[in-house]
Amino acid sequence: MPFSLHDPVTAQLLYRVFDAAILDLGGSLAFVPVAWLALHDFRQVSFNVVEFHLFYRKVGWSEALPHDAEVMSSWFDSGQALLLIVLALGQIRDHHRRLPLRHWQHNRNHSALGRR
Repeated sequence: MPFSLHDPVTAQLLYRVFDAAILDLGGSLAFVPVAWLALHDFRQVSFNVVEFHLFYRKVGWSEALPHDAEVMSSWFDSGQALLLIVLALGQIRDHHRRLPLRHWQHNRNHSALGRR
């Protein structure tokens, strides 16, 4: 079977692959400064990013665990974070609610043109 961009299944697959690639690229951009610093002094960056937080941070600090729990739950106290979460959940709900409608419209348009 030849590869065709006019096939709706192939086009949808290509859009999803493209979207996944863009998402991966955007997520990896956050690590560019760390990678740049690691190229200059890998030992110092590896100690700061990994070793300190795994091995040395809790030594001699009895309140480390309560502090970590407080930091992890601090978004409850942030109006901006709560607003962002509510808007994201609303967008996800709206997107999933419209999926059957888009599928129905796509099939209706292609059936009217004599395509399947």
